[in-house]
Amino acid sequence: VQALSTGKRVNDITPFGAWTLDFPRSGQYRLTLRTLPEEAPAAEASLRAGTARLWIGKDELVQNIQPGSRFVEFETQIKSGITPLETRIECDDQSIPAHGAFYVRIEYLGTL
Repeated sequence: VQALSTGKRVNDITPFGAWTLDFPRSGQYRLTLRTLPEEAPAAEASLRAGTARLWIGKDELVQNIQPGSRFVEFETQIKSGITPLETRIECDDQSIPAHGAFYVRIEYLGTL
């Protein structure tokens, strides 16, 4: 997967956590959202309870965030070609403003 651009608004939310990607093949993908790199200490990388949203093309996926989680994973079918991706992480207690994921790992899982 190749990033073609970053910071463009997909759903008029925020320029953070937004990318235009070129997927080389259609299939099942796992997308892992993080606010800090994998190597960050657990205490610093923990997420608060809330909701993670992922827009991939025209699809919206929503996942609850368990307190203390280091990441949020989504699995979905993605067609080959250029596709916008946007993320949003919201805390239930609103102690941190909603923001996009700063790190996204994309893994191809195969065809179904």
